[in-house]
Amino acid sequence: MNPNTFSVSRLIGLWSLLAAFLGNFALRAEGESPAIADSVLQAGVKLYSEGKYKEVIRTFEHTAFDSLSAPAAYYVGASYAAESDFQNAVRYLKKAVELLPAHIGYRYQLARVLTQSGLPRDAATHYEAIVAQDSTYVPALVNLGLLLSEGRDHRRAVDMFARVVQQNPRNFLGHYYFASALVNAGEPDSARGYLAACLTLNPGYAPALNLLASLYFKKPDYQEALRLYTLASAQNPQNADLFYKTGLCHEKLQRYNSAATAFLQATLLDSTNSLYFARLGQSYFQMRKFAASIDAYQKAASLDEDNPVLLFNIGLAWAQMDSTRKAVDALNRAASAHHPEKIAYIYNQVGALHFNKKRYRSARTAYRKALQFDPSNVEAQFYLALADEQLKNFKTAIEGYKRFLRLASGDVDQREKVELARKRIQQLMEKK
Repeated sequence: MNPNTFSVSRLIGLWSLLAAFLGNFALRAEGESPAIADSVLQAGVKLYSEGKYKEVIRTFEHTAFDSLSAPAAYYVGASYAAESDFQNAVRYLKKAVELLPAHIGYRYQLARVLTQSGLPRDAATHYEAIVAQDSTYVPALVNLGLLLSEGRDHRRAVDMFARVVQQNPRNFLGHYYFASALVNAGEPDSARGYLAACLTLNPGYAPALNLLASLYFKKPDYQEALRLYTLASAQNPQNADLFYKTGLCHEKLQRYNSAATAFLQATLLDSTNSLYFARLGQSYFQMRKFAASIDAYQKAASLDEDNPVLLFNIGLAWAQMDSTRKAVDALNRAASAHHPEKIAYIYNQVGALHFNKKRYRSARTAYRKALQFDPSNVEAQFYLALADEQLKNFKTAIEGYKRFLRLASGDVDQREKVELARKRIQQLMEKK
């Protein structure tokens, strides 16, 4: 046999084998026969129903993406979603929707995954397509309503949740979502009725109790708000904020002992919230338990350093305990941390503490600082003149009283001080 002929024959045979191999490979890659495809799909569906999502993905991994059927693309996408691989989930679910755009289930799953992927606008587009196709499809109405609420499109959210309630009047969540949307749309009075309906269907639903309580608190109806917050906290005894809100109701009703009990429980459940300790300190202050008040305020201040309000309240509590030095120290720290428009008031308090202890030089310094920040501060000007008089700076005191009279001109709240200032001017003029 001619060696060249033999080589050509062998090459022809090899190409034939290669062509057959590539043909088989292409058949597998581009799409199996219907029987094989159905078999693979059934296996995938079974694995999906058993929660074996990784195996679902492996089952279809040899099938080319472009040859996937809509059901196959859906189950692969849903499996990726279950494995929190949202990028691949979106890719396959979009494929399923492209192949069967009228399939509500496929589009709904895609919208959910888009939301989880941080693409709410894209998700809303698909929910709107579902609602346009079937205006009674409650899951899409609910999720679209929630997305509209997050996007502050409150009127459209109200419309979505109104349809939900209309479709199923016994859906307690529908009533709750509808009420929330109404509150956001500025219709709290209408919301109360739907919250009541929600609680009729599910009396222990804490979010509805909480929202309804907040509406009564703002009304204000503190007694009804207290009743509802108490019910909500009983349903969720580990929720510190509910005890805090219960305490606020007691505080508004001037039941400071009960308020302190509620605030204390809130601090026990969450020891990182400065606001809970601050309100506890305020309740103790109202009960004249000043040492306990200072302790609570200091704990609040340790969580919210240099909060001027807390430092100011600590100063007031020390003043009630006649600890002038500590009171002045706290008030000075408050003044250094406070907004400028509030500093004058704080220095007034510092001046009053010194004045009451007959520390007139220190009082004069504090009142001068108050006037530096607020030259129209009538209280500071009056007591500055008094302090100068006590220090026998009579000429300065007279000028101070005259400045006070100019500042207090026409101020009916300063009548007594105006009369006293005039008398002091006359008496000091006689001494000269």
